[in-house]
Amino acid sequence: MWLNNRPFLSNWYGGPAEPHEVLYEFGGPAIYLSYAGPATFIFFKVDEQEESDLYLAAPISDEELIALRGGKLSIRGAMSHREAWLAEVDFEFNVLRYQEQSYEHYGSLLPRVGIALYEYFGEVPDTLEQAEAFISFKFESSVMSAVSMPLSVLRNRVEAVSEVVRSVMMPSRLSYGSKTRFFDPEVIPLRFDSLLIAIKEPQFDEEGLRLSKETAGFTPESLISESEDLGTRFVEELDLANQLARRGRLTRTEADRHFELLDTIVGLVPTTKNDLTRLQVGLKTNTGIKLVSIDKHAGDNIVAARRSIEAPIRDVTGVISEVNDEAKTFIVKDAGGRLTTVNPLSERYKDMNDRSLMKIGQRVKLKGKLFERVRRDYLILTADAEPLLG
Repeated sequence: MWLNNRPFLSNWYGGPAEPHEVLYEFGGPAIYLSYAGPATFIFFKVDEQEESDLYLAAPISDEELIALRGGKLSIRGAMSHREAWLAEVDFEFNVLRYQEQSYEHYGSLLPRVGIALYEYFGEVPDTLEQAEAFISFKFESSVMSAVSMPLSVLRNRVEAVSEVVRSVMMPSRLSYGSKTRFFDPEVIPLRFDSLLIAIKEPQFDEEGLRLSKETAGFTPESLISESEDLGTRFVEELDLANQLARRGRLTRTEADRHFELLDTIVGLVPTTKNDLTRLQVGLKTNTGIKLVSIDKHAGDNIVAARRSIEAPIRDVTGVISEVNDEAKTFIVKDAGGRLTTVNPLSERYKDMNDRSLMKIGQRVKLKGKLFERVRRDYLILTADAEPLLG
């Protein structure tokens, strides 16, 4: 616990570390606040001795304290500063000795991730960035640290999150053609430790929307509302699928019901075949932060469920009604008005563009694996698209 290569100090800032507010008590103050000059320190008891107790002490800001009290920040998050102090404190709260330590040394003394100040809060975020974001993706891995990670890991995670966010949160009215440029949510500065990609609530350029003929009737308020609703539905369905996966109940029927979700997240989740240990998706709601934590066990079941889904090869004939350049998909409406989302895969998508087929109003005949859905079917092409006249 004490480090041999660090000196011991004896004059604590401002004298005794007396509690000014006890946040949690168990056989005496277990978590409390103490002032030292203008600074506020949070003390967390890590061990008891015959004549003294051992505490971890770290500075805490007003913003962090408000989040901790309100169940928006974990105890670990409130104390995860680069430097903190291990302090031996007698029963009169005199600091007998203390030693500066970095997170890599004292982190193991803190509660595990997601533990709130009070149990009734449930699992809570470990960073303010996660608490403040509209939606966030936190990846944990042995190859990530507070100071570095492989460039390939960073690139792959950022690209994967970008694809998921655009897929699940882009308003349908903007999801094809040049209108996709209006959906470009901002990212809060990346945070290492693990890798946290936290995304702000989407905003839309009111003047730009008004000046474009395609979007002149769209309002930022309606687009924000639609994007928020889409994000909420995504996280709610993800939570349900994760619960089924954790209990080993993501059956073939359930996998088929949640096919589009599984297809969207299969590249994000931790499995026994990748370096990730946990993925935590967070969403800001009116009642707090909704967190979905996916471990390797659930991730393996999600991947297996996605792979279990087979589909018959079918022909679909219709007119292209929407094109999503970002997702590299398009929507076809058949003669009966039935809509099908078509995933041509990247090479066939390029081929259709090269042949000028990827345009609204183009009639096409398609062949591929057809996944029948209640709201909209899903087709993965297995052959080149054939243009039709009329």
